[in-house]
Amino acid sequence: MILRVKLAVIGAVLLCLGACQAAEVITLKTALVQFVFDGDSFRALVDGQQHELRLWGIDAPERHQTYADQSKKALRELIQGQRISIDVVAIDDYERLVVRATKGNLQINRSMIEHGHAWWFKRYARHATDYAEAEQSARSNKRGLWQAPKPQAPWNWRAEQREQAEE
Repeated sequence: MILRVKLAVIGAVLLCLGACQAAEVITLKTALVQFVFDGDSFRALVDGQQHELRLWGIDAPERHQTYADQSKKALRELIQGQRISIDVVAIDDYERLVVRATKGNLQINRSMIEHGHAWWFKRYARHATDYAEAEQSARSNKRGLWQAPKPQAPWNWRAEQREQAEE
């Protein structure tokens, strides 16, 4: 509870300063991954407290979107039941910890992009040039979701869904 309050206060300050996009590290922690929701979010124990986490700088296909199951499976195989290191960089609108995650020397966020399981989320990580390079490599080599002729970015898919709901 104390960690959640501290992170909430820090998160509010960072949001006021616009630091979510800058991705400044708030704190480094170890997390035990309990459940993977999809290709960019999961539940984990952090300091004995259960939290929902979102991988910073990536956007994976949504549940009803093409390639969503494969993306979720890739993240699950990579981290479920594992201890990982996390850099908490923000708290999002859904009160999830937004993190950069590593397992040993593996940068999980970048790996998901590099293997074609997620997009580089430029809106929030525009300065992450290594993510841009990872996405370009995945596209060029037609890895993962880039095997499809015209994969639809999740942010465009969500916008389309909102438009349809308004009709």
